[in-house]
Amino acid sequence: MKTRPIKETDIKPRYPALLLQGTSEEKILYFKDEAQVNHCTLKSAMDLARTCIGSIGGSQIAIIAGPTGVGKTTMARGLSRYFKGKYAKKMAAEPDFVPVMYGNAVPPAGRNFDWKDFYIRLLMHAGEILCEKKIQVPLQLDLYPELRLETALDGNSPATLRRAVEKCLKHRRTKILIIDEAHHMLMAGSLEIQFENIKALAMETGCIIVLIGTYRLLDIRDQSAQLVRRSNIVHFPRYDNRHIKPYSAFLSALVELRSHIPIQNLPEFAPHLEFFYRKSGGCIGILKDWLTKCLMVSLTEAKPFDLDLLEKCALSNREMITIMDEIFAGEEKLTDVSDEEIDYYQQHGSRLPSDAISSKKVGDTPVKASSSRRVGQRLPKRDSTGGNHAGT
Repeated sequence: MKTRPIKETDIKPRYPALLLQGTSEEKILYFKDEAQVNHCTLKSAMDLARTCIGSIGGSQIAIIAGPTGVGKTTMARGLSRYFKGKYAKKMAAEPDFVPVMYGNAVPPAGRNFDWKDFYIRLLMHAGEILCEKKIQVPLQLDLYPELRLETALDGNSPATLRRAVEKCLKHRRTKILIIDEAHHMLMAGSLEIQFENIKALAMETGCIIVLIGTYRLLDIRDQSAQLVRRSNIVHFPRYDNRHIKPYSAFLSALVELRSHIPIQNLPEFAPHLEFFYRKSGGCIGILKDWLTKCLMVSLTEAKPFDLDLLEKCALSNREMITIMDEIFAGEEKLTDVSDEEIDYYQQHGSRLPSDAISSKKVGDTPVKASSSRRVGQRLPKRDSTGGNHAGT
């Protein structure tokens, strides 16, 4: 696919000049942690997420889903910074006010998601002390504080920690709770039960809960009508080489990333666009991880940062097939049904036969499917009521 050529020699290095005299570790840490590219899919998804979060009321859930390695953690941190900046004046006036909390859901170690560990981590992020020593105090102690504390129930249980989290969020008057890697919550146990826990936390605290994760999060939408009503979905897509504009934007992001690599005499990336796309699937996170690995090998093993090294450090084609399978399955989940299909369902209580379905993808031009209608058979539509139909 042809794209507008980019002269990489005209792009000045983005890294600090003194970094070239730094250690290998300093160079690697800079590129890994500080080199950021505000590319167009990130910017578009960020803008959409801000609008979505800002427009929904309390006790609601926003789901931000995208493929692995697309840059979701970068987006999560960006949203956290944005909303903290939005409430900066109030935070300065009220030191106990924490408008945004950020947490990470780690993978389950067993058959069920570890809510106890999640609550402790969340309390630690909030700056709570003695998180692992929380106890469940009977309500009687609120009314009769002279009662002996020994009557308190055994603490450190998930229910006790959940109450501690709820109190913390209420006391801090938290508006938004961002949970990164949220798909880990759904890897074990019942999806509906896991979502009910999240929904209950939102309702008890009045927070907007933002779940950020892979397309696995979209399974939540298919559980029940109530879950659909209480959640809002934002898609964070990859760059798709089937569309010219995203493919050109991927080239711009690729060249921008190259300018952050603190090594001189790098090979030009633009002439090898298809190679970089093939080994990243259009996901900037995968691309950056790949370049970081190359940088580490080049600096620690004194090897030239060239195309041979890029080839050796890239994911295998079989690994890319696994990633692309997951991407295409997720993108398929975001494909909406046509008006024709929903009208048929509402009128007949059953789905339109597959050979008569025309589908469209969210945000794309509708794509008509092949139809089994006979020549001369009318398209399904509603006729006008009343009046003269001859002129219509």
